[in-house]
This record gives sequence, structure tokens and C-alpha cells, in this order.
Amino acid sequence: MRFAHLFLIPTLVAACAVVGCNNDDRAHYPDKSEQTKSQADAIRMEQERREQVIERDLQQKMTALSFEESQVENKAKLERERITLERDEQVQPLKARQDDARATSKRECDRIMLESEAKLASLNGEEATRVKAETESKTAEVKSKAADKIAKAEVDIVAANQAAAKRIANVDAGEAKEKAAIAQRREQADRQAREEKLAVTNQTTVKLDQLASQSQKRTDNERETEAVTNEKDMQISAAVRNNIAKHGEPTRGVTVVTNKGVVVLSGKVPNDTTRRTVVTDAGKISGVMRVEDQLAIQ
Repeated sequence: MRFAHLFLIPTLVAACAVVGCNNDDRAHYPDKSEQTKSQADAIRMEQERREQVIERDLQQKMTALSFEESQVENKAKLERERITLERDEQVQPLKARQDDARATSKRECDRIMLESEAKLASLNGEEATRVKAETESKTAEVKSKAADKIAKAEVDIVAANQAAAKRIANVDAGEAKEKAAIAQRREQADRQAREEKLAVTNQTTVKLDQLASQSQKRTDNERETEAVTNEKDMQISAAVRNNIAKHGEPTRGVTVVTNKGVVVLSGKVPNDTTRRTVVTDAGKISGVMRVEDQLAIQ
């Protein structure tokens, strides 16, 4: 009996297929004995038990790897949040400094313009032109100083954002590397489980093939023994017939059948004397284990 076709079926389905076809497979064992059936069932049950152990170990490994992966993800998430918080703590004061520079510049420019308007109210000609020029110069200087402060703060903001982005990228890369390693271990565990199940299936096939071979040998031996026994029985029957035939007509109705050395005499004889004589003569033949007297007196 061969189970090579099981190698083409997924392992879990194969286990069910092997266990589920006991009754059909039994017909393939030549001797069809209860002992052989029990041995085959025991082999399949052992296969199922071993596959269940392999599957349980695999599930435990997968659960542990999933937990480890979630820890990696949580760690990376917390690290990104920490980096973002540190960046915000750096950037927010810089943005506040920019806002303050814009507000201060506006207030100063408004003050200069008000003062200029007050002066211009009583001036004209060249003096008014001079005041306007001074006003423009002062406001330009105020705006320039504010722009410098804003630009300087912007440089620091960009640097902080870039540094944070680089750190987050490193965290992402580290997370990806750890998760890739976990995925590799997960694949390795799954591959190992498949290989172990395949090994169990192969070992089961070998055991079942050995059992089938032993069953065939027993059947062949039994057939050979039966053939030899039948030949001996036929020889004994012939010898008994020849031995009782010497008594002539009184033994003509006697039937001789031999089964494993036991001679069964049946039929009819004319009297008790002939019956006893036939039984005695039958017992004298070599190989006769016992004589069963089923003769009837006519």
C-alpha cells in the first residue's frame, strides 16, 4: 500500500485524509487480520499525534513572534512621538519668536508713521520731503531687522525639522529591519513545521509499507502452508480410500474427506463390523491425526 499521493496535499488535510480512510485502507492489507488493522490504526494515530504537537509548537512560535512584532511597532511609535514632541518643543519657541518679530515690526512701523504724519501736518516743501524720506528709511530698517530675526529663526526651524525627520527615518528603518527579521523567523518556523510534518508523513508511509509487506508475507506463508496441508490431506484421503477399498463391496459407499489430518468418514456400511474395520484402517494411515466416524449402518 502506498501513500505517496499524500505529499501533494497540505499537511493538515493529509492528516485528516490518512486518519479518515482507515476502513478503506484495511482492505489493502492481504491478511485482513485484526492485529494488522490495530497496528495500522496505531501508526496513523501516532502520525496524527505528532502532527498535532508540531502544529501546537508552530502556533506558540507564531503567537510569540506576533507579540514581539507588536512590541517593535509600539516601541517605534513611542519613539516617533517622542522625537515629534522634542521637535515641537524646539520649533514652537522659534515660531513664537518669528510672530513676535512681525508684531514688534508692525507696532514700530505704525509708531513711526504716526509721528511722521504729525510732523507732516505742519510742514511742506523740502522739509516735508525730508521727513518722508526719514520715515521710509526708519520703517525699512525696522522691517529689515524683523526679517533678519524671522529668517534666522526659520533656519533653526528647518534644521529642527530635518533633524527630526532624519531621526524618524532611522526609527522607521530600525523598525523595518526588526520586522523583516521577525518575518524571516516566521517563515523559517513555518518551513520547519512543514518539513517536520513531511518527515512524519514519510515515516508513516514507510511504517505502513512495512506493515503491508509483513501482511503480504504472512498471507503468502499461510497460503503456502495451506497448499501443503491440502496436498497432504489429498494424499491421506487417497491412501485411506485405497486402504479400505481392499474390503470390496461393503466399503463402496464410504466417503473420505480429510481436513488438516482429520479424516471424516461418512456414508453407509452394511454392518457395525465393517464400520469398525473401516475406522481402524483409516487410522493406520500415516499423517492421520484423528478419525471422525460419521458412518451410518444401512
